Amino acid sequence: MGPAPTGVAVRPDGLRVYVSNSGDGTLSVLDTSTPTGTVVATVVVGSTPWGVAVSPAGQRVYVSNAGSGTVSVIDTATDTVAATITGFTQPRGLAVKPSGTELFVANSGAGTVGVVDTSANALVATIPVGTAPDTVAIRPDLLRVYVSNAGSGTVSVINTAARAVAATIGGFSQPRGVAVNPAGTELYVADPGTALVSVVNTTTNAVDQPIDLATSPWYLAASPDGTLVYATKTDDGALAAINTASRMPTHHIVGFAGPFRVATSVARTSG
Repeated sequence: MGPAPTGVAVRPDGLRVYVSNSGDGTLSVLDTSTPTGTVVATVVVGSTPWGVAVSPAGQRVYVSNAGSGTVSVIDTATDTVAATITGFTQPRGLAVKPSGTELFVANSGAGTVGVVDTSANALVATIPVGTAPDTVAIRPDLLRVYVSNAGSGTVSVINTAARAVAATIGGFSQPRGVAVNPAGTELYVADPGTALVSVVNTTTNAVDQPIDLATSPWYLAASPDGTLVYATKTDDGALAAINTASRMPTHHIVGFAGPFRVATSVARTSG
């Protein structure tokens, strides 16, 4: 891979992993059929690529370029840039609706979330949120989008039909990673400022008892079956696995050097 890998996403079929390299403006494409993941393509994108998201059908990969204020659209059949979407300000986290029709992009430099029409590859709406929005997660029923605002210590809850903030959840220090469980009933929020992962009830937007990881969690990913949430502990060089039923960390996986974003996928079967 390239220097300073930052974002990561897995194609739905599990055959490819996409990693943004913020140090040289590229996206690495990894073939997962080998034990170590062979880089099979390197795609030049924009300046300081950050977040990565894959469309539900696996035909497009979206890369936010924080340095150039754009989003690159990659054709996964050819591993080439098919379009470049403009109009962003330091875009970071991004997520595609499970329907594939809209892309939500956190504009860290503007305190907004941009809404992209994926059929036209055009920015069609801008929603004011908090300060320095970082990560975006979409509830599986498509009704709500959650955005962590690292600068204001809040999470914005966006009504996707109205394209407006429906609620603001407070009480965080520096929220970064957010992840929704597959059932859509719980939102997990990583707060490196407090070393906690908070659990939010998505019906009431109430924060339940947080999970203490002792050292700073940065970004999160829920397992496809919803039984685990993985949290990168960047300062600790480790990955924590949290049991969602007991709300306790069950594994502390070491051997990483500054782990940042994390992604999960459904296990592939051979044959």
